[in-house]
Amino acid sequence: MTLDIGLSFEKEITVNETNIASRFEEGLPDVFSTPDMIQEMESASYRLLKETLPENQTSVGTHVNVSHDKSLRVGQVVHVKAVVIDIDRKKVTFSVTATSDEDIVGRGTHSRFIIDKE
Repeated sequence: MTLDIGLSFEKEITVNETNIASRFEEGLPDVFSTPDMIQEMESASYRLLKETLPENQTSVGTHVNVSHDKSLRVGQVVHVKAVVIDIDRKKVTFSVTATSDEDIVGRGTHSRFIIDKE
């Protein structure tokens, strides 16, 4: 597979006790946490690159700019998608979205740099 603009990767996550805000501190709601949403967006971007890069290369995250627009309760399903929108030498920028039942849960951009594993 070749790394090109428009290439995408999507994953599905079910909100559960391991990815809700209340696990960080008592009193927070039992909803999909912003840090976990961002982690899933980064993960989708990483996995897209992992499938396209040669074995001697990997990528590291360098920038995240997202909004978290809708809460999800335990048991709800979220679809996280990363789409390549720019390639500048070793810097790859993604459009990242999290959706549930056609509603936008979160969206933004994420950048990663391609590096040699050594």
